[in-house]
Amino acid sequence: MKILKKIALFIFIGVVFATCKKETLTPSSTVGQPVFSFSGTIGGISKSWQAGVNSYYMYSSYNQNLAGNGLIVYGFTGTLQNTANSNNSISITINDDTAVSTAAASNISKSVTTASYYYNIPGGNPIWDSVTFTPKLYAGNPSIYTYNFGDGAPAYNKYDASPVKHLYKILKTYTTSLSATSPTGNPTVVNQLYLKKQITTPLTINSISSILKADSPSYHVDSLAASVSGGTYPYTYLWSFGDGKGGSSLSAHITHTYTLNKTYTVELLVIDYLRDTATHTYTLIDTTYSPTCRIDYYD
Repeated sequence: MKILKKIALFIFIGVVFATCKKETLTPSSTVGQPVFSFSGTIGGISKSWQAGVNSYYMYSSYNQNLAGNGLIVYGFTGTLQNTANSNNSISITINDDTAVSTAAASNISKSVTTASYYYNIPGGNPIWDSVTFTPKLYAGNPSIYTYNFGDGAPAYNKYDASPVKHLYKILKTYTTSLSATSPTGNPTVVNQLYLKKQITTPLTINSISSILKADSPSYHVDSLAASVSGGTYPYTYLWSFGDGKGGSSLSAHITHTYTLNKTYTVELLVIDYLRDTATHTYTLIDTTYSPTCRIDYYD
């Protein structure tokens, strides 16, 4: 899983900001239909508050938060508060995702696009997904590497083969590409990048075992079984049997028929529900045919 890093835009409750400017706008009216409401559970007690009802009102404000290099980011806050009893209140703050100069105006309804955003606990660190792209050079000597990160960001030009980091805001699948410019050709490669939530236990293939299920002078049937842990169930098993053939299953068990008495290198790729992968190899020594009666059983 990619390391979660900074984010410029986040929504949170009960936020503490270090600001350089703040302006509070009082309600222009305390009558009529509510324009804001909150329904939820706090301390195990169900709450339902509406602006304009039972002395609850919606107060709005904005902040200018320092973003470095002389730039600021606008933050817009709405506070639902009981004017008769200050014990109950809730604030929601949305930070603009664009850093602007101090004198510039900002409109949150135009600046923030519809998307899924991470939240931040007050006093904690905002988060993004950081992805490192490392090019692999097989031939030629490119003068420029051009990355397209697939999230709408401008193409990024790099003049050497050192790794490049990029930050993504949303967990989803991105179509990324890398183009090279060189005197001998301008190749482009396209890859799918799938960002997902981090899991605490990595997907692991612990072992592979085999049992001879049937044999004859011309063929042998082997049953292969994998022991898998971690990741997110269900798993998909992709087998390469070492004889030029392969197979897939949703079960950890699979059978395969071999026609030669030899040693095979079996390879297994397991893909879990969140598309984590794990690989494992197993050396299968196919036994010779024997007319002796044998019996075997397992579940």
